[in-house]
Amino acid sequence: MGRFRQLPTDALRYSIRFADIRRVNLPSFPYGVFYSVARQTVVVLAVMHGARDSRAELEHRRESSG
Repeated sequence: MGRFRQLPTDALRYSIRFADIRRVNLPSFPYGVFYSVARQTVVVLAVMHGARDSRAELEHRRESSG
């Protein structure tokens, strides 16, 4: 969980997957934490399997989160 624990300070380190949604892989790869950064706040949208077609679901969650 090292990368996940560092997310508050390293959020911008991980590349954008689509729109403004980023992903950090968990040690139990291929699972990842999908998130966006709003101002100085990390908004976790989902923890999902990386092979899942997640784009529409994550964009919907991002829009709903604010």
